[in-house]
Order: sequence, then C-alpha cells, then structure tokens
Amino acid sequence: MSMTATNSPQPYTGQAMIYLDQNVLDMAVKGYDPEFFTSLSEPFQIIYSDDTLREIKRSNQPEKSPAALGTLNARHFRYQLDDRFEPTGEMILHALHPAEAYANYLQVEPVYDIMLAASHQTTLKLYGGRAESAFADIASEQVKAFGGLLESMSDRIAELDDTHPELRAPIEQYLQHQQSQYEQVSAMAGAEMTKHIGEGSGLSGVNTYRAGVGIGPKELNNVKPPRGIEKIWQIYQDLDGFRCQGYSIENFLGIAGTW
Repeated sequence: MSMTATNSPQPYTGQAMIYLDQNVLDMAVKGYDPEFFTSLSEPFQIIYSDDTLREIKRSNQPEKSPAALGTLNARHFRYQLDDRFEPTGEMILHALHPAEAYANYLQVEPVYDIMLAASHQTTLKLYGGRAESAFADIASEQVKAFGGLLESMSDRIAELDDTHPELRAPIEQYLQHQQSQYEQVSAMAGAEMTKHIGEGSGLSGVNTYRAGVGIGPKELNNVKPPRGIEKIWQIYQDLDGFRCQGYSIENFLGIAGTW
C-alpha cells in the first residue's frame, strides 16, 4: 500500500507507521512513561484518523489529545478515493498539526452525527422503540439526513473550480444519483419492514423473530463449549429461512465469499 502526502503527490518513503489505539493515546495524554512515547515517535511515523478525532471529542479533555499527538509528530490519514469515490487501496497523509485537523473535523462532524443517529433509528424500532413512528417516517428521516450529508459534500465542490473545473458536473451528477438511489432503497426497506413486522405500538421485530423461531438469549447462553459456534449453527440450520436453502456455516457467519 503506497502512501502519499497532500502537499506533494509523491509516494510515501518515510518511516514505518503506527496507529495508536485511543487507550494508548490516553496514556500519552496523562503523561504515563513519556520516555516510551518519545522512543516510539523517533523510529516510527505515528498516524491517526477521523475515528481518533471522534474519540477525542467524546473524551473529558478534548483539548489535550491533539497537543499530545502534536508532540508525537503524528499525521492524520484518510483513504484515497478515485473519480467515482471508490477506495483506491491507498492512503493520504496530512501534514497539518493535529489541533488544526481536530478543528476541521469539528466543522463537518455534526453532519455525520446526524446521519449516524438517523441510521440507528431502524434498529431502535426493531427492538420496540420509536413506537409512535412508522417505518416510513424513519425512512424519511434517514433520506433527509443522507441529503444533508450529500449537501455538505456538494458545498465543497466549489473548491475544485480553480484547479479541476471539469469535475464539477460529474460529481454533482454522481451525488444526485446517490440521493435518488438512497431514496429508493429506503422506501423499499421501510415497506418490507412494515409488511413483515408491522407498526403496532410496542412491537419488537427482534422479539417477534425470537418468539417465531423459539431461540433467544436464554437458549444461546445455554450452548456450552466446545465447538459452540457449530452447535448454534446446528440449531439454526433447521429453522424456517435456513432449512433447505443450501446455506453453510460460513454463510451463517457472514464469511462466505458467495451465497
């Protein structure tokens, strides 16, 4: 995997990189073993991502973590996308100071928070919450949140006008296509959930499924080792939806290459 820096589109040829877990970064913030972190930053390039910045915002002292990352000469990275916004398998390193990266993140993070919160509403209703809302209402909320996400992306297109004006039209067309596609998928998903689960007050799709198959947390907790996963699959493979479908244990676990 090649690495590039934003200020120079050249392959990264620096030190081997280390991504610090948030718990490790907390240790640096609290001043645990500073000699260790100094010795770590000298032979390695420490990197961090938007996930790190998200955790920093949730911390009790968000102003201290960027300073600690700066002391470690850490660099922010993002996955590189092609003209179709598909991952290229490469990454981009940003040389800006972590405090600046955090400030930039705070400007766009609310948009992602709204999208994330909206996406969780379906799960909430499946577990019996949002009793006053229909699946169609939740789908509309999600479409609106997704539109806000695309709008925030669209607002940045103007930054390309001076350097890549030819990209404006295809990007806008792509965003419109994504919005239309998301609306169709959301409407279909809402209709299917209404059809199979219902809209009654206090209904829980998860509990309905558990009652229908006769398997829930109690039954699963009574599965004893060894070979616990295989025993769970033996229970499920004879249930409606799995029986005679040609599913393997790999399909059941979601690790099969094909279905």
